[in-house]
Amino acid sequence: MEQAPTLPQLLKQAIENRLLQVHTALIGRIERYDSSTQLADIQPVITQAIRSAEDKKQLELPLLVDVPILFPRTGEFFISLPIQVGDYVQVIFNETSIDEFLTESPSAIDSFRRFTLQGAVAIPGVYPQAKALKNAHKSNLGIRCQTFSMTLIVQFIIALKSSQAMQRTFQHVYQEIQPHN
Repeated sequence: MEQAPTLPQLLKQAIENRLLQVHTALIGRIERYDSSTQLADIQPVITQAIRSAEDKKQLELPLLVDVPILFPRTGEFFISLPIQVGDYVQVIFNETSIDEFLTESPSAIDSFRRFTLQGAVAIPGVYPQAKALKNAHKSNLGIRCQTFSMTLIVQFIIALKSSQAMQRTFQHVYQEIQPHN
Protein backbone atom coordinates (compact mmCIF):
# COMPACT_ATOMS: atom_id res chain seq x y z
CA MET A 1 0.00 0.00 0.00
CA GLU A 2 1.35 3.42 -1.00
CA GLN A 3 1.91 5.94 1.71
CA ALA A 4 -0.04 9.22 1.38
CA PRO A 5 2.16 12.27 0.68
CA THR A 6 3.00 14.47 3.63
CA LEU A 7 1.95 18.12 3.85
CA PRO A 8 5.49 19.36 3.04
CA GLN A 9 5.59 17.04 -0.01
CA LEU A 10 2.20 18.34 -1.20
CA LEU A 11 3.30 21.96 -0.73
CA LYS A 12 6.57 21.34 -2.59
CA GLN A 13 4.71 19.70 -5.49
CA ALA A 14 2.18 22.57 -5.61
CA ILE A 15 4.99 25.14 -5.78
CA GLU A 16 6.87 23.18 -8.47
CA ASN A 17 3.67 22.85 -10.53
CA ARG A 18 3.03 26.60 -10.30
CA LEU A 19 6.61 27.42 -11.27
CA LEU A 20 6.14 25.37 -14.47
CA GLN A 21 3.71 28.08 -15.55
CA VAL A 22 6.15 30.94 -14.85
CA HIS A 23 8.17 31.85 -17.94
CA THR A 24 11.10 34.27 -18.02
CA ALA A 25 13.19 33.68 -21.16
CA LEU A 26 13.91 30.93 -23.68
CA ILE A 27 15.23 30.35 -27.18
CA GLY A 28 12.80 30.12 -30.09
CA ARG A 29 12.87 29.60 -33.86
CA ILE A 30 11.03 31.87 -36.30
CA GLU A 31 8.23 29.99 -38.08
CA ARG A 32 6.56 33.04 -39.71
CA TYR A 33 7.53 36.71 -39.88
CA ASP A 34 5.66 39.78 -41.12
CA SER A 35 8.13 42.62 -41.78
CA SER A 36 5.33 45.21 -42.07
CA THR A 37 4.19 44.62 -38.46
CA GLN A 38 7.42 43.13 -37.05
CA LEU A 39 5.36 40.27 -35.59
CA ALA A 40 6.46 36.63 -35.71
CA ASP A 41 5.20 33.17 -34.86
CA ILE A 42 7.91 31.49 -32.80
CA GLN A 43 8.37 27.86 -31.79
CA PRO A 44 10.27 27.43 -28.52
CA VAL A 45 13.15 25.02 -29.19
CA ILE A 46 13.59 23.87 -25.60
CA THR A 47 11.12 21.42 -24.11
CA GLN A 48 9.66 21.61 -20.63
CA ALA A 49 10.50 18.77 -18.23
CA ILE A 50 7.54 17.52 -16.19
CA ARG A 51 8.23 15.13 -13.32
CA SER A 52 5.76 12.89 -11.67
CA ALA A 53 6.21 10.22 -9.04
CA GLU A 54 6.57 7.59 -11.78
CA ASP A 55 8.58 9.28 -14.55
CA LYS A 56 9.82 12.41 -16.28
CA LYS A 57 8.22 13.71 -19.50
CA GLN A 58 9.44 16.28 -22.03
CA LEU A 59 6.64 18.52 -23.29
CA GLU A 60 6.97 20.84 -26.27
CA LEU A 61 5.76 24.36 -25.55
CA PRO A 62 3.08 25.70 -27.90
CA LEU A 63 3.74 27.97 -30.89
CA LEU A 64 3.90 31.61 -29.76
CA VAL A 65 1.78 33.67 -32.16
CA ASP A 66 2.24 37.35 -33.14
CA VAL A 67 5.27 37.96 -30.96
CA PRO A 68 6.78 41.46 -31.40
CA ILE A 69 10.38 41.41 -32.69
CA LEU A 70 12.49 44.02 -30.89
CA PHE A 71 14.86 46.13 -32.96
CA PRO A 72 16.93 48.96 -31.47
CA ARG A 73 14.74 52.03 -31.95
CA THR A 74 14.27 55.56 -30.65
CA GLY A 75 11.77 57.89 -32.31
CA GLU A 76 12.43 57.82 -36.05
CA PHE A 77 15.82 56.07 -35.76
CA PHE A 78 16.12 52.30 -35.88
CA ILE A 79 18.28 49.36 -36.89
CA SER A 80 16.37 46.47 -38.46
CA LEU A 81 17.49 43.02 -39.52
CA PRO A 82 16.09 40.82 -42.30
CA ILE A 83 14.38 38.16 -40.17
CA GLN A 84 13.94 34.81 -41.95
CA VAL A 85 12.04 31.62 -41.18
CA GLY A 86 14.46 29.39 -39.24
CA ASP A 87 16.30 32.25 -37.51
CA TYR A 88 16.72 31.95 -33.75
CA VAL A 89 15.58 34.57 -31.23
CA GLN A 90 15.79 35.13 -27.51
CA VAL A 91 12.19 35.19 -26.27
CA ILE A 92 11.56 37.24 -23.14
CA PHE A 93 8.32 37.05 -21.18
CA ASN A 94 7.12 40.28 -19.62
CA GLU A 95 5.78 40.27 -16.10
CA THR A 96 2.28 41.03 -17.39
CA SER A 97 0.42 41.04 -20.69
CA ILE A 98 1.61 43.76 -23.07
CA ASP A 99 -1.49 43.70 -25.29
CA GLU A 100 -2.78 47.06 -24.02
CA PHE A 101 0.61 48.70 -24.50
CA LEU A 102 0.94 47.39 -28.06
CA THR A 103 -2.48 48.81 -28.98
CA GLU A 104 -1.78 52.07 -27.10
CA SER A 105 -4.68 51.45 -24.73
CA PRO A 106 -4.61 52.31 -21.03
CA SER A 107 -2.90 49.43 -19.27
CA ALA A 108 -3.50 47.81 -15.93
CA ILE A 109 -1.65 44.97 -14.27
CA ASP A 110 -3.58 41.73 -14.51
CA SER A 111 -2.50 40.02 -11.31
CA PHE A 112 -3.74 36.62 -12.52
CA ARG A 113 -1.58 36.57 -15.67
CA ARG A 114 2.05 36.95 -14.70
CA PHE A 115 5.07 35.67 -16.66
CA THR A 116 2.82 33.76 -19.06
CA LEU A 117 3.49 32.83 -22.66
CA GLN A 118 1.20 35.70 -23.75
CA GLY A 119 3.62 38.46 -22.68
CA ALA A 120 6.40 37.49 -25.08
CA VAL A 121 8.76 39.69 -27.10
CA ALA A 122 11.75 38.46 -29.11
CA ILE A 123 15.28 39.71 -29.76
CA PRO A 124 17.07 38.35 -32.84
CA GLY A 125 20.68 37.23 -32.76
CA VAL A 126 21.11 34.16 -30.53
CA TYR A 127 22.56 31.07 -32.25
CA PRO A 128 24.19 27.79 -31.23
CA GLN A 129 27.97 28.02 -30.67
CA ALA A 130 28.55 25.87 -33.77
CA LYS A 131 27.17 28.81 -35.78
CA ALA A 132 29.21 31.55 -34.07
CA LEU A 133 29.90 34.63 -36.19
CA LYS A 134 33.03 34.53 -38.30
CA ASN A 135 35.25 37.63 -38.14
CA ALA A 136 33.32 39.39 -35.36
CA HIS A 137 35.36 42.51 -34.58
CA LYS A 138 36.44 42.81 -30.95
CA SER A 139 36.62 46.62 -30.71
CA ASN A 140 34.66 48.16 -33.61
CA LEU A 141 31.08 48.10 -34.86
CA GLY A 142 30.71 45.71 -37.78
CA ILE A 143 27.79 45.29 -40.14
CA ARG A 144 28.23 42.31 -42.42
CA CYS A 145 26.54 39.89 -44.75
CA GLN A 146 28.06 37.49 -47.27
CA THR A 147 28.70 40.09 -50.00
CA PHE A 148 29.20 43.31 -48.03
CA SER A 149 30.81 44.51 -44.83
CA MET A 150 31.03 47.84 -43.05
CA THR A 151 33.14 48.59 -40.00
CA LEU A 152 32.81 51.73 -37.91
CA ILE A 153 36.26 52.12 -36.39
CA VAL A 154 36.66 53.89 -33.04
CA GLN A 155 38.61 56.76 -34.74
CA PHE A 156 35.42 57.56 -36.76
CA ILE A 157 36.56 55.96 -39.98
CA ILE A 158 34.05 53.90 -41.88
CA ALA A 159 35.50 51.06 -43.92
CA LEU A 160 33.13 49.82 -46.60
CA LYS A 161 34.02 46.58 -48.31
CA SER A 162 32.17 44.99 -51.16
CA SER A 163 33.00 43.74 -54.63
CA GLN A 164 34.39 47.27 -55.22
CA ALA A 165 36.52 47.37 -52.05
CA MET A 166 36.64 50.99 -50.83
CA GLN A 167 37.50 53.01 -47.76
CA ARG A 168 36.39 56.55 -46.96
CA THR A 169 36.63 58.76 -43.92
CA PHE A 170 33.54 59.33 -41.81
CA GLN A 171 33.49 63.00 -42.85
CA HIS A 172 33.61 62.17 -46.58
CA VAL A 173 30.84 59.56 -46.26
CA TYR A 174 28.75 61.95 -44.13
CA GLN A 175 28.91 64.61 -46.86
CA GLU A 176 27.55 62.12 -49.41
CA ILE A 177 24.55 61.00 -47.31
CA GLN A 178 21.25 62.44 -48.51
CA PRO A 179 18.12 62.34 -46.31
CA HIS A 180 15.51 59.76 -47.35
CA ASN A 181 12.24 61.44 -48.26
